Amino acid sequence: RFQQVLEQAQRDDRMAAIMLVNLDRFKQVNDSFGHPIGDQLLQSVALRLENHLRAGDTVARMGGDEFAFVLGNMRSAHDAGDLAQTILDSFAQDAITIGDSEIFVAASMGISIYPLAVPLRGKYRGK
Repeated sequence: RFQQVLEQAQRDDRMAAIMLVNLDRFKQVNDSFGHPIGDQLLQSVALRLENHLRAGDTVARMGGDEFAFVLGNMRSAHDAGDLAQTILDSFAQDAITIGDSEIFVAASMGISIYPLAVPLRGKYRGK
């Protein structure tokens, strides 16, 4: 999917990005609540991430507590940064409820943008 997005970005003179999302302290969730709750949390996180997609974007679980976004048809590098901030804000503002437990999720993110060769710097931070 990423190869297709890169080819389209080259053809249309647009930007594309891959964004990696890693859940912070996920091991503590498994240790404290058990693996079944951890699995439910991963499913809830995946749904929340999916809600932030635009048509044509892709999100996938890479393994463990890591997810990846493939973003195409971007006009600006800040499109990816703005999406990252929206995701971080959604995790900071709303706990995920599983059974009787409310779990606040924090995430770390990395973004690589084609065709930029320098890191995107900005105001993007988790709360």
